[in-house]
Amino acid sequence: DPRLFAFSHELGHTLGLGHANAIDCKNKQISKIESCIQYVYHDPTDVLGINGTFHFNAPHKMLVDWLADIQIKTVNTSGIYNIDKLETQTQNIQLLKIPIPYTAEYYYISYRQPLGFDEKLLEGVTSGVNIHIFPSYILGGDSTPLLIDAHPNTVAESSYSEFYDA
Repeated sequence: DPRLFAFSHELGHTLGLGHANAIDCKNKQISKIESCIQYVYHDPTDVLGINGTFHFNAPHKMLVDWLADIQIKTVNTSGIYNIDKLETQTQNIQLLKIPIPYTAEYYYISYRQPLGFDEKLLEGVTSGVNIHIFPSYILGGDSTPLLIDAHPNTVAESSYSEFYDA
């Protein structure tokens, strides 16, 4: 329903959230995001991204305090970490924050499944973890998280199909 999408999208802005974008760094280091290509609205996991009525992505949920501190784990040591589906109400960890060395930024790791509002998420974003960075949030700018295209040989600008090969 386009009206539900528009309402949900604008509600996100009312809550102070920016758009949900994606970046494609091709074969470059992700840590040098200024050399990556940013695609506005290209996060297919968020209602503030593509035209779909989805949950907010994990960084957006964190920003509006829809994830409690107990559901967010900052990872400072190597190990195996379990994260629960972002779409469910739980007291389990749903977001991992991994510090990016030599910066004040983090990688945000979440897990999505096609449940409820997210039932139409693309297969590629539900078959593994989603990785976002959130540089604007750290720098006091707008609240636009960037979904990392973790598949360097895909073409993000042509369509959202690159997420099928996740």
